[in-house]
Amino acid sequence: PPTHASSLFDRDGRPSLTTSTSSSFAADGQRRKKSSGGIGSSTSRCVSQLSSSAQNRGGNRRPGRRKTRHAQNPAMADTKFLRKRTEELLRITSPDAINTAGPSTPLSKSKGMKVDRRTFNFLIDAWAFSGDANAADYAVDLLRRMESLASSHSISTVTNSTIETMPGSTSDRRNIQPDVRSYTKAINAYSRSGRSDAGEQAENLMREMENLYNSGENPTVRPNSYTYTGVIEAYANSGAPGSALAADRICEEMIRKGKEIVVDDTRKDGDDVKFNARAFNAAIRAWAESDEPDAAIKAESILGKMRELYKETGNRDVKPNAKHYNSVISVWANSGEKGAANRAEEILKQMETGGVDDSSISPTTVSCNAVIDAWAKSGEEGAAEHAEVILDKMIKGHLNGSKVKANVRSFNSVINAWAKSRDARAAQK
Repeated sequence: PPTHASSLFDRDGRPSLTTSTSSSFAADGQRRKKSSGGIGSSTSRCVSQLSSSAQNRGGNRRPGRRKTRHAQNPAMADTKFLRKRTEELLRITSPDAINTAGPSTPLSKSKGMKVDRRTFNFLIDAWAFSGDANAADYAVDLLRRMESLASSHSISTVTNSTIETMPGSTSDRRNIQPDVRSYTKAINAYSRSGRSDAGEQAENLMREMENLYNSGENPTVRPNSYTYTGVIEAYANSGAPGSALAADRICEEMIRKGKEIVVDDTRKDGDDVKFNARAFNAAIRAWAESDEPDAAIKAESILGKMRELYKETGNRDVKPNAKHYNSVISVWANSGEKGAANRAEEILKQMETGGVDDSSISPTTVSCNAVIDAWAKSGEEGAAEHAEVILDKMIKGHLNGSKVKANVRSFNSVINAWAKSRDARAAQK
């Protein structure tokens, strides 16, 4: 983590921000321009390091089947400073502080921080990547304060002890009113929280966006593809009962909304819902973590939808690659369903056939290992022979120049397959 947490803001209290501070900024589809007044590159490094330090500690930890990305012990210097700055911003923009200040009456001449949408969005995004257990709560608190300020006040400047208020013109309110980025960043905070209610809370925010947009109350909050992706990931990471079904439902809604733009060319670029592979991968992952009996079938159906959408639209953002195929193979391998190993091997064959013309879906070592693992877990007659055939094919292929190379896991899985076999040759094998 960075040594000086204060580098998050310049000496005048403004966020020290250049372009996108994290993948979330890039996901918004918006590039931020450099501005004067001490705006530097330290924030980008600080926030990305906050994110890295959180993810390197195991991330979004939730009870149950797997570790995700929530850090239990984030870089304390960074999160303490972030918390302090957030609490100060919430304090000086509270109704009591505003009423105490009086119209256009600053109570302090000391330097403070500029309060606008950019400042709030910066802090919400920083919380999303902080790894702090309470990050989502802080993000939503900031979002709610933006809504409150936009509806009742126009903010010009906040000092260390009070704020200056001016008559609330429409342009002033728009300068503080939350937009699609504000809400999507708060949704991202839920998706990274590991909370069991993360999916539900994230979806509630998205429905709120829809209501605000449809009513005309806030025309800048139409949910976009990154909003949908955040909600799907929140469900996928939550591990809550029914989360896979919910993620699948949101994915279907995203597909339907995405198809609507084909017949509606009036929407501005960035306002619509576009397909993206990240959302589909999260939906597949949700099924991989699910205990639902038809999880493997559902995961494979998502892969099929990706292929269909790519064929229909030519949109490369929805084109499945080897990672998507591997994820589905793994779901089959872990499903315990009858015929799962055969189905996993069929998908591997699809990759081999398709990989002739498209290297992005060519089988990898991960692909082959997952199928070997499927046979090892199947307990079916002849499973060990099937597993060893795939191993032999990997070895021979690599000797002939293939990039697919057998590793320790490949051999261990075949050994396990023979260990579970009732074949008389099992021990020798």
